[in-house]
Amino acid sequence: MLTEVIIKAIAPIPSTDANLYSLYLITQNRHLALPIEISANAAKSLMLAVQKEQTPRPHVHDTMRRMAAMLNGKIKCAIINFYAEGIFYSLLRVERNSEVYDLDSKLTDALGVAVRCGAPIYIESNILEEHGIILGDI
Repeated sequence: MLTEVIIKAIAPIPSTDANLYSLYLITQNRHLALPIEISANAAKSLMLAVQKEQTPRPHVHDTMRRMAAMLNGKIKCAIINFYAEGIFYSLLRVERNSEVYDLDSKLTDALGVAVRCGAPIYIESNILEEHGIILGDI
């Protein structure tokens, strides 16, 4: 079962390593949050998408969005669908000519594309239950 989440925050992790950020995804009812460690470069790219900022050169999520549109496809959603050995796996669901395709994608790229396209973000409920934080606990 899929649970819809939104990007709540992207913040540096207070540590000696300035290259790590936490991405916080929260459920629509705001009961659960999923913190995910991402690199500084991925964080900056994702923040540009969230803030709808334009850059002089396209980022991956811009290129993927334009490519889908050029091929008469529509980005339906991003799905965090698997977790193994500290890595969250994701896919982009694309519809074209009434057919649906699931494209394996790096997590932050999938989220960036979904944000740029206004598409929802989902996570498999079992992943959220296992790795999420109940917001009443923090």
